[in-house]
Amino acid sequence: MANGRTCTQVLATLGLALLTTFANAESPAEATVALPTDGNHIFASVTFNNRSLLFALDTGSAYNVFDISLAGEIAAIQPSSDAQVTRVDGRAVVPLRLGTLDMTDMAHTKLFDFTKIRRACGKDVRGLLGMGALGRYRLEFDFDHQILHITSSQEMPDQTWGEPIYLDFDNGGRPHLNMRIAKEWQSFMIDSGANINVLSDSLFTTLVSQGLITDIHDDGIVGVKGYKSTCSGRLTKIERDGFVHHRISVTASCNTNALGLPFLSRYQIICDFPTRKCFLKKSRLHAYVEGSPDTSGLVFAAEDNRVIVEHVAVQSVAAKAGIMVKDRLIRVQDLQAIPDNIQELRNLLKRQVGKKIEVVIERSGSEMKFDVDLPLEPRRSF
Repeated sequence: MANGRTCTQVLATLGLALLTTFANAESPAEATVALPTDGNHIFASVTFNNRSLLFALDTGSAYNVFDISLAGEIAAIQPSSDAQVTRVDGRAVVPLRLGTLDMTDMAHTKLFDFTKIRRACGKDVRGLLGMGALGRYRLEFDFDHQILHITSSQEMPDQTWGEPIYLDFDNGGRPHLNMRIAKEWQSFMIDSGANINVLSDSLFTTLVSQGLITDIHDDGIVGVKGYKSTCSGRLTKIERDGFVHHRISVTASCNTNALGLPFLSRYQIICDFPTRKCFLKKSRLHAYVEGSPDTSGLVFAAEDNRVIVEHVAVQSVAAKAGIMVKDRLIRVQDLQAIPDNIQELRNLLKRQVGKKIEVVIERSGSEMKFDVDLPLEPRRSF
């Protein structure tokens, strides 16, 4: 009897161990990432070579990208056709993880100099996760609670997920959905790496000529290649399957249409990339009316743990006040200027349109104060 009980106990223990192993094997890999509340990009800490690094999450990129400072840790670097990037032999790439998710992109990993990105956002960004990794998973954006959940789960969708929409993918594997503007369907990339909405230069020009973009003004964007002058405006109407938006801010840029975080945050959106579908539900920001654009003419950047003036638009109120490129920014109103709050500084300027603000800078070791009247209307040169 003693031996019988021992065998039973052993078998029970083995059975429990097998069940536990099976359950663990079936548990989906996952990660939870905080969504920005200040209009900035989506960043997450990833594990690379046994340490934590800050990466951007970018569905608008076809591939993972590492900063060139990590080149010494990645073998077999080969030149690519783009002079600004180098392709990495996937077999030599060190594994990359986000939470329990494998984010190693064995086919499309590249190297890039992220210096300008770090300057623009004030964060120590060392890479980005593109669709070569993100495309294997389901991304659940909950902008009401500022949470992004990424999972390998193959759970079947239900009505709580929202309205299903089929996605198209371009040659780089980047997701697109169709939106209607003035009875014409246009393809838009879902771009979690953009904090603006973008129209191709040609579509922007066409819609302006048709009177469908208003409040047009000079603007500038800071991207991987630095500052670029462009123009922005308000799109009178964009819609899809009963989801309608008016006066959405859009910026002209090259040859791509893209919906960035200002648009995506209007939804609880689930991108189930393996099934080539997304699901939309209205978020609390669905009917949000965007405020005025920044009319100061200032562009900030992080440099040596300081905030500097990167660009001053010609004939802008900042230029007329005497603020110059390379001035060190000390504060705007009562908000201190540090790299971590560059986006907050930009948002403050938008909230102060039509008012006089105090800008304090340091130049050649001396502190200087400027009173800048922010006009109600942004400058336009055309």
